[in-house]
Amino acid sequence: MKIVYSNGLEALKSVTLRRWFVGPRQFGSGPFGRHRFGWDDADFFNWRRADKCTIGHDVWLGHGAIVLPGVTIGTGAVVGAGAVVTKEVAPYAVVVGVPARPIRMRFPDDVIQKLLRVAWWDWERATLEERFHDFLDLELFLSRYCPGLPNAGGQPVI
Repeated sequence: MKIVYSNGLEALKSVTLRRWFVGPRQFGSGPFGRHRFGWDDADFFNWRRADKCTIGHDVWLGHGAIVLPGVTIGTGAVVGAGAVVTKEVAPYAVVVGVPARPIRMRFPDDVIQKLLRVAWWDWERATLEERFHDFLDLELFLSRYCPGLPNAGGQPVI
């Protein structure tokens, strides 16, 4: 398990006596650090709240991927294993590398827009179960459930 604090410059795999960084502040473990835990918890958590990362629906994060504070990963994106995400990732983009860079889109733009309109991740569980097999055919799925398209399946569009 890798724990990454703040700007991702220091990854901790176990307890250590060396110093580590949280944003612009330097801490240390035990008596060797400049500061003790708890002295500025409120400031630290306020900084974390202001620099949240946002991960959209249906996102796949590869093993060991690192997402830096303040970054947004769009719905349906794929982040490759070991990638370091430093900038916003568009919906349904595939990004890899250090720093993460887009290598392709999962679908054409028109399909991406339709998937975002369908917003199936907001459906009730019963609806998902009922329509599970429709997910296997993307064209059929979009024709049945995308608002503004002719309804090929004769089912109401939500």
